[in-house]
Amino acid sequence: MSKTITHSSKRLNVLGYAYKNATVANQLRFKAELLEAGERDKANYWRAFRDVWQYSEYIGKAPFVIVVIADEVLDFENQPISELPL
Repeated sequence: MSKTITHSSKRLNVLGYAYKNATVANQLRFKAELLEAGERDKANYWRAFRDVWQYSEYIGKAPFVIVVIADEVLDFENQPISELPL
């Protein structure tokens, strides 16, 4: 049986899995930091992550601030490969 998580027929990528597997405290910290960065930059990084970047196959095109905050708060680069969809 597949462990693939879907949301409206979308598959989570490494950022999505990092968020899903994070503690509630780190999920809230991630959201707060994205909202704070978005307020400063006049962008809604939280909504961009929630709607697009946790599912996109091309996270290399994600706004740099989302990737940096995910690495700092969610430690997304160290997610177990076995949980990612093939």
